[in-house]
Amino acid sequence: MAQPEAHEIPTRRTPAHWRNKEITALVNHMYDNRASGDTSGNFKPQVYTSALTVINDDPDLQPLRIGPAKTVKMVKSKWASLKSIHHAIDKYRNQTGTHWDGANGAGIHGPAASAVWDSLALL
Repeated sequence: MAQPEAHEIPTRRTPAHWRNKEITALVNHMYDNRASGDTSGNFKPQVYTSALTVINDDPDLQPLRIGPAKTVKMVKSKWASLKSIHHAIDKYRNQTGTHWDGANGAGIHGPAASAVWDSLALL
């Protein structure tokens, strides 16, 4: 199946495909602009717009892009998704009897541990 071209105009049905380097650029940009955010990790609209510019205009990221250039809506959605994942991990880490380390994550093994993780990840 052919990949969409980078110059395609995004439509409502064109999903964003995020490469790891694009996600890293987004997280780094949000971190650098953390003073513009509130305590819940929400940012002013101009921070999302500047993140969009960083991701779309970076010559090192352009060859990696699959699909259309990112939009502000895609950037906000990805940031919300990353925050949700972070909160699930944080909740898991802070439970008694669970394991987490920076190198290997949860190291979830077995059906019991998977059930705990699944219940937290769905919240």
